[in-house]
Amino acid sequence: MKRIGIAASRISKGNVVHYNLCVVGISLLVSLFLFLIAGLAVLLAIGLVAFFGHETMTEELRNNWTTIMSLCARALGLAVVVFNIVALAINIKIPPK
Repeated sequence: MKRIGIAASRISKGNVVHYNLCVVGISLLVSLFLFLIAGLAVLLAIGLVAFFGHETMTEELRNNWTTIMSLCARALGLAVVVFNIVALAINIKIPPK
């Protein structure tokens, strides 16, 4: 998380407003990247469970994969949002008056 601030300070070169905009932009891009990579991993894992466990599952579970996917995506989204809020709280600077 501290690397976000290091990268933003090198980009902004002393401008506090530009630094804060860079921190927000970089943290949003990192969060989106993490969500996509982790989401693909979860999607692959659930797909493998569905493929190999198809014979042992109940009919209700076979038909409700969208509910499971939605729950996993919401939990992952919440984790990414918390990560992003912590990264922003660590790196945002208040401009001097």
